Order: sequence, then C-alpha cells, then structure tokens
Amino acid sequence: MIKRIYFFKGDLFWAYDPRPGTDRVVEGPRTIGEKWRGLVPPFTRDIDAVVNWGDGFAYLFKGDEYWKYDILLNRTATSTPIKIADGWTDFPADFKLGIDAAFNGGEGKAYFFKDSQYLRYNIANGAVDTPDPGTVPYPRAIAGPNGWRNLPSSFASGIDAAVNMCNGKIYFFKNGTYVRLTFATRTVDQVTPPYPYSIADNWPGLPTEVNAGVEWSHAGSAMLAITIAPDCEVIAGPFLGGGSIRRMFTAVAEFSSGPYPVLCGCAQYRQFVRGSTMLDAIPHQALLPDPNGGQPIPMLPIPASGALDENFLEDGDVNATVQFYGHRDGPPDPIGRYQPDQRSGCRYQMVDRPFVQGLSGQSASFDLDFKGVVIDACNGDEVITEKRWSVFCSGIIPDQ
Repeated sequence: MIKRIYFFKGDLFWAYDPRPGTDRVVEGPRTIGEKWRGLVPPFTRDIDAVVNWGDGFAYLFKGDEYWKYDILLNRTATSTPIKIADGWTDFPADFKLGIDAAFNGGEGKAYFFKDSQYLRYNIANGAVDTPDPGTVPYPRAIAGPNGWRNLPSSFASGIDAAVNMCNGKIYFFKNGTYVRLTFATRTVDQVTPPYPYSIADNWPGLPTEVNAGVEWSHAGSAMLAITIAPDCEVIAGPFLGGGSIRRMFTAVAEFSSGPYPVLCGCAQYRQFVRGSTMLDAIPHQALLPDPNGGQPIPMLPIPASGALDENFLEDGDVNATVQFYGHRDGPPDPIGRYQPDQRSGCRYQMVDRPFVQGLSGQSASFDLDFKGVVIDACNGDEVITEKRWSVFCSGIIPDQ
C-alpha cells in the first residue's frame, strides 16, 4: 500500500495519504511552485500527467513537453523541459503531442493514456511494449476486450488521471468521478452502487476534479543496530599538553528494497543527542552543529523524569558538497556512509566517537543519551524505526 499520492489541479497540488485509518489530505492545497523546486511556467500550473519511474525519478508532462524530476532531492533533474518527441522516441505521433494520464504498473511496465487510446511501455527496454500473445498491438482503445473492461462510457473517451495503489488496485479519474479497477484483470470492480463515484464524496479534502495524480515513492521497513565499545579510550594529543577521553559506538541501518514504489533512497538515518560533559567536575559546554547551517547550538542536559521536553537536538553536520543529508553523510565525510550511495544503496553504516578534550591531569567525563531514527524523507520525515542508547565515559587526561 502506498503512503502518499500527489494530485494536481490548476496551479495547486494536494498530498494525500490513502492508508486505512488515515485517508486524508496531509499537505495542501499549495501552489506547485512552492513545493516542486525548479519548475517554472508553464509547468507551475495545469500539469497533464505525472508518472513515477520507480528509480528515484518522476516525469511531469505538459503539452508536448516533459520535465524529469528528482524525487530524492525534491527538484528538477534537468535545467529545462524536453520535447516528448525527443525523449520518448518510440511513442506514436499522437502521444508525442501530449499525455492525458500515466501510471507505473510496478512490474517493469508503465501505462500512458491519450484521448481514447493507451499504450504499455517497457521501462527496461525504453520502448513501447510488445503485445501479449493473442492481443492487438499498442496503442489500443482504452475500453474493450484488449483494454480496461467494464469502464463507464464517459471513461472510454479518455481519462484525466490514473494512480496505482500498489495493492492490486488502480484508480482512474475523469470529470470529477473515479473508478477502481483490479489491475490483474484490468476490470472495473463490481460494487453497489456501481462506479463511477464522486471524488468530492469519497476523497476528503481534494478538489472536485483533478488534472493529474501520481503514487509517490516511499521507504520500506528498516533495521537499526547499535554497538557500543566496552571501554573508554584515554588518548594523548593531538595538541601539546593535553588529550581526550572518548568512547566509540557504531550504527548500522538496513533498509528494505522493493517492491515498487518502495525505494531505499527514501530512508535516511538521523541521530539526536542530549547530556552533559565535565572537566574537573565543572560543567563543560558542548556545542552541536546547526543542521540548518547556522551558529553551533549548545547541547541540552538530560531532563528530569517526567519532563515534557526531551531535550534531544540533532547531532549531525551539513556539508554543501553532499547531495543527501543523513547523519554526517558521506563521502567526503568518512564518519558515515550510505553503501554504495543513498540513491541506490540499502545500507547505512557509521562510527561515532563522542569525546571530551582537556589538559593533562584534568578529570573528564561525559554522560550522553542518543536517539537514532530512520525516517522516510520522501513522506514528511515519517519515523520508520527508532532506538535509544546511553554512552558514559570518564578518565584522567594523560600526559603528552
């Protein structure tokens, strides 16, 4: 089941959570230009169709052009839109002039609709698909034995939007109404009263009509393991007359992969910390990097039991050369790495060494609580899994 659908109408969009018990608008209406970075007119209104390619990219269609969009970076992947005829060279002539609706079937095939016809596209081959034995070539009539069965007559002439719920059901939208189909049989479901139903009556918060819709990628399940070193380390240097104490821990996050639209790259590891550091029994102020790139932020203490504020602050660095922001993401930072990278990797591994520096002979200690979370960065930073642990260390700063 998908977590989020984006619907478009005019210059606005709505983010919709269709999961049972939620089934509501979670963002919007907002203008397309506010959210979809890099899009410029005319792509900031009246989007014709959007299709999620399943690889971290989506394609937005308007008129005879399309724009590739980076789901993970939330911005356009190309500087300008491209002619459909130049990017989708295998499309029939009518389809090169514009697309009415599209969806990814999740089985390596995408479906495109234009007026009363549709075609199936082989994603791996980058071409219109070969028809199944005993069926007619693409494009085909939307309605009929080689198309989508039991469609209302108003849908046979064309549809406005299509969404794959990734639970075996597809939704088609047309003129303020919709139908639900079983994908395996390409047949409108038989219900009482029969389809079509009103969008306004059954999709709370959406406009009465939609121009386009697309199921969005999301993170799947995640496993997070923390291993703390058994002992503190007492280290001389690196500066003359001083040293430090530290205690290492590692974090390993494994992210599930597939089926469509689950995408490992949507999962990000984030880390938060609170606690205290001491030098010669005197509190020592520890500073944390500001995740937004501002001045360092003082770490907050562990609160009293029952306090409303947990005092956790994010423990991470922002590096302008890093595309994806996780916890101290890399490369170039060697502390934490997605393997092989966040776009295609399904594993994150990091080593952290909280420490206190001081002068030779000083007593030093720290008492820290950490919270590690894996979030779905493609869906409002929804928390997928969370772990908490504590790290304590004390010792005497050695001579150089």
